Amino acid sequence: MADISYFQDIPKLTINYLDKLKQESGFNFYPVTKAPTSIGKKINMGYNCYAVKLYKLANEWTELNQKNKDSWIEYLMNFQNNNIQEYRNYFIDPEVIKYFNKSLSIFNFKNITKRTLNSLQKKDYELKQRYIYKTINADSKQTISTLNEIGKEISDSPDDFFNHFDSFQKYLNSYDWSKPWDAGAQFSSIALYSATFNLKLEENLISFIETKLDLKSGSYFDYEPESPRQIINGAMKVISGLDWINYPIHLPNKLIDFCLTNKPEFEGCDLVDYIYVLYQCSSQTNYKKKEIEQVFLEILDYLKLLYHEEENGFSYYIDKSQTHYYGIKISSGKNTADIHGTILSVWGIVMILTFLDKNKYDYKTIKP
Repeated sequence: MADISYFQDIPKLTINYLDKLKQESGFNFYPVTKAPTSIGKKINMGYNCYAVKLYKLANEWTELNQKNKDSWIEYLMNFQNNNIQEYRNYFIDPEVIKYFNKSLSIFNFKNITKRTLNSLQKKDYELKQRYIYKTINADSKQTISTLNEIGKEISDSPDDFFNHFDSFQKYLNSYDWSKPWDAGAQFSSIALYSATFNLKLEENLISFIETKLDLKSGSYFDYEPESPRQIINGAMKVISGLDWINYPIHLPNKLIDFCLTNKPEFEGCDLVDYIYVLYQCSSQTNYKKKEIEQVFLEILDYLKLLYHEEENGFSYYIDKSQTHYYGIKISSGKNTADIHGTILSVWGIVMILTFLDKNKYDYKTIKP
């Protein structure tokens, strides 16, 4: 059985880990302390979002002086694009877009192969422009949600975020809803934009997602996904979108049952998605609280395996750091903590401590 006291101080201690990741100038961070790749050292917008969210989770953001806060916010705001016409007002890390636009790269070689297979064998592989758009959209959502967490209002909405479709409904239906992890993420981003920029899409978003509601599992998809992992992680994306537009989960009891009978994959995203779904559902119902408590205690025991006490950080995998950022290799995967694994694990711990009513330092939950 997990020792709750072991986890009480960890969110605050991870701020020490961030200090170890800091580069020499400004707000630049490494993704890991051991063996980051050359491009891993250059990407920064996403890492800064993770860092700010760690400060928020650990309830340390309020302890920063106002000058430091303002400088950090200004640094993130400088990533908002005014130069690339098709992505106007999106938040773009120049190193990410530079990587995707390199003519000689593994990414572009794979894109040529996919295009050939689509043409000759009638496959339906996702091609370069769609992938780039999704990456920029996800990166923007991450940055906008981070700035939202710390009270920064953003006046300019990303342009044409339906990606040249007639409506957001047609855009969302262009995704494969038997893979709701991907499709649900697009729903969540539009919900965030609607809430942040007062686009008044809430009613239409609710009407749309109700067409994807599965009455058996309580999740959201069209055709039965291949794995419980897709069902739970897809539900997480949709629920995060519903949270942004302040709309309740449709069938929280069904989702709780599904989660309790389908334990997660034990790696960063899967684990925190699972925790998030149970945490959000249990905020709306008292259904099976004891069973959820038991599962959360088991998860804490697992999270302890990801914790690198000497670094005050978590790795994404057991004995291995996160290696990629949106398909870009950022580390060689050494047995070390990483910034992505740390933000996810700390977020999970804060949700569990809050659920168990053991959050003695008043750690804050965040919106993804």
